[in-house]
Amino acid sequence: MKKGRFLKFVIPIVLVVALCIPLMGCWGKAPAEEAPPEEEAPPEEEAPPEVLEPIKIGLVLPYSGLYGTSAYEAEHGIILAIEDLNAKGGILGREVEIEKFDVGNWAPADLIAARDHMMAEGVDGVELLFYGDSAMLEIFGAANTGGIPALGYHTSEPFAELIARDEFEDWNHLNFDDTTRLYAPHAYACYTKLIPEMYDYDYPSKTIAVLNSDLAYSIDIAERLMALVAEDPEWEVVYHGEFPFGTTDFSTQLAEIRALDPEPGLIKFIEVSSAGSAAFVMQFLTDPINSLVGIQIALAYSAYHEAVGEAGEGILGQSLPVANPTREFAAYEQRYFDRWGELSNDTGSAVYDRWTGWAEAVETVGDVKAYHEIIDEMVAMHYKGYTFGPDGWNLCPICQNDRTEVNPVIQDLVLPQPECHPGVAKGPTYGNNIQLYQARFTQVYGSYPVPLLIQGYPTEDYMLEHYGYLPATPALAEVGWEFEVPPYFK
Repeated sequence: MKKGRFLKFVIPIVLVVALCIPLMGCWGKAPAEEAPPEEEAPPEEEAPPEVLEPIKIGLVLPYSGLYGTSAYEAEHGIILAIEDLNAKGGILGREVEIEKFDVGNWAPADLIAARDHMMAEGVDGVELLFYGDSAMLEIFGAANTGGIPALGYHTSEPFAELIARDEFEDWNHLNFDDTTRLYAPHAYACYTKLIPEMYDYDYPSKTIAVLNSDLAYSIDIAERLMALVAEDPEWEVVYHGEFPFGTTDFSTQLAEIRALDPEPGLIKFIEVSSAGSAAFVMQFLTDPINSLVGIQIALAYSAYHEAVGEAGEGILGQSLPVANPTREFAAYEQRYFDRWGELSNDTGSAVYDRWTGWAEAVETVGDVKAYHEIIDEMVAMHYKGYTFGPDGWNLCPICQNDRTEVNPVIQDLVLPQPECHPGVAKGPTYGNNIQLYQARFTQVYGSYPVPLLIQGYPTEDYMLEHYGYLPATPALAEVGWEFEVPPYFK
């Protein structure tokens, strides 16, 4: 083949091969495909926070009964306590709620229904307010409730002794004041000794008319008061009458008292119903005589003051416990007034203390179901509240604290001293106070009790030592603290 012809055919073939070599590489291996970007896993959903069951406090209160005023005042105190507890995160991280039951006048059937309801609702503590007889002690005893703490006031010395004799079965009951054991000697000391000595008051006669209901509480106070007067050569009980609990017509008794000659220097009316007390005072004032009138605890009830108004000025009365003159209590009292439209009273502030103290004990123990440990912690703790001193509770001495029975002779309590009740109040300043009030009237608050005599009320030195400041200005400082002869005197 000629050279020219060879090249004519070879050169195009070479060019074709040369051009195809890169393409052959492409055919032999396909280019790697880029992996699609990995999809990000959706963020794990955070598990919703565990919702803990609320802790419930049961209110077994006599809303529709003769103690209805006290029931609502107790409820007000617990509501404020629960608001404060929940504002701090509850108890052990759990919200606190209340469960209510109207127990009327504490008939056994109603008490059993209340207990069964509270057990079904799973409450971890019950407020019983007042103890009347052994039925309540048994129905809410540890054997029937599993030991749920039952807090309240006992209302007679025999009832307190019943607790003392039965402490192992009823260890879950805590009682926070020693009412009748103290009321009778306080009345005797205040009326017959301290008013004449401190205020230079001369009674028209040193005679006393005693009128009480047939409730064990009232009978207990009346009997002990009359026993003290019987041993005093200067004083004499010239009249004693008894009426059914809840009575509101005292025309017969007042006619008999008005007929006494000379007029009694003191009329001591012993009843716990605010309606009954108001009725007695208003009926007395229709034709008053020159007698000091001292009623029992009703002077602390707003319902009593609403009923008597300005007419009740000058009436005397007793109440337990007294609130401490601290800035904290002054703020609480203002908050109470702003919320409920009435001034705080002993019941509301003491119940507030009971349940904030209980909450503190639960936090310390760490388990709201550890009932026995909580009770023991409450007995031992140094709780500082509105109605209790810096050193601890003022528990019933006959049945709590060291849990030993104490039976001082009643005369030893005429001017109570801390050693009369060993271990009752870790803070002696606040234990066993004498408290006597006189009703005054202000345009701001209307009728309200002003404290006249408080044995052991904190001194300025005590306040400076334990609180770092002087006593807070009392809400009613403008009306004074001095005893005044009642305006109804002729």
